[in-house]
Amino acid sequence: MLSAEQMKKLKRANVSVDAAKTMERFKEDFRKTSAEQKRGLAEVSGQALNSFYRVGSLGTVSVRLALALANEFNVSPFFYTGESDDRGHCSNILIRQFLEKHGYSDIAAELSSSEKKKRPYNRKPKIDAAPVIINEDVTNEQDNDCCCETQDECCAVETDITLTEDEAVLLLKALYVRAKAGGNAAVNLDCVKKCLLS
Repeated sequence: MLSAEQMKKLKRANVSVDAAKTMERFKEDFRKTSAEQKRGLAEVSGQALNSFYRVGSLGTVSVRLALALANEFNVSPFFYTGESDDRGHCSNILIRQFLEKHGYSDIAAELSSSEKKKRPYNRKPKIDAAPVIINEDVTNEQDNDCCCETQDECCAVETDITLTEDEAVLLLKALYVRAKAGGNAAVNLDCVKKCLLS
């Protein structure tokens, strides 16, 4: 939705192409509105509440009022001006199209650029990969016992593998999943954890 500053830039000229449709559609939705919602509409549009009652009695609607109504009732702004018979849903794309059609390309561009501004992605600094020593036989499906008689021997039959922190986490997760399935992976998971933590 447009900011209050952008709403103030919109003229109050009538943009309805079919006064009867505008009047009928507005009355239908405005009837269901609570007093609090009506005050909210006046605040968002920056216009007096009487302006909304004029839409219902005269069938004239400005770009500003059409956008406030569309946003409040989640309806296409083209529906209120009689330019479309499809209620649709209010979206930033429709709002931009509506603004461009009625001569507010600059505000539509502002809306587009504000949507594109996203929080910058902060990459975590790469941690220097420390050598992680892992048993070569970690993936071997042998007995339910470790491939070596003692834990020290298990970690002594080693291959130097350099892993980043993320890779080490992925390896542990994969071994954990295999350990849950049973078999030799549970023993190998313990071996790998001890190797990584030593």
